Amino acid sequence: MLTQFMLVNLLKHHEINADQKIAIAVLRERALRFAEAIIVYTKPGADQSAAIRHIREALWTVNSSVALNGLEGVPPPIEPKID
Repeated sequence: MLTQFMLVNLLKHHEINADQKIAIAVLRERALRFAEAIIVYTKPGADQSAAIRHIREALWTVNSSVALNGLEGVPPPIEPKID
């Protein structure tokens, strides 16, 4: 059950530090690349729009996670190798 303290913490504005700014920038860039691939490989329509909307929603959620100290104990991102 959420306490009053937990609610206040969840709903307040969270300043982010330099590492968090970098993490968010990386995540946004990768979300953009994924969205671009969806546009290239799918036909315009309801499913394509829903896929892009889900990427936006995921990005909002991950931004919150990072702002809520989601970086604790996480190593820096490693660029994936794509064959």
